[in-house]
Amino acid sequence: MPTYTLKNTKTGEIKDRFISISKMEELTSSGEYTQIIGAVNTVSGVGNQLRNTPEGFKDVLREVKRKSPMSTMEIN
Repeated sequence: MPTYTLKNTKTGEIKDRFISISKMEELTSSGEYTQIIGAVNTVSGVGNQLRNTPEGFKDVLREVKRKSPMSTMEIN
């Protein structure tokens, strides 16, 4: 389920709610809440493929590299 930022129209209180889209539409159509649209949060740059690759699979890649002398693959 997504998280929506909703503002209570009576109190002015702003809350993040973890609810379904149908529940959010129900709350906003009743006039009790309005949806606050903000910037999207993204996650990127969390490690790299070789650092997160298991050592056993790296051994397999090293063996492929060894048997393929023309390969440009780099294994650390």
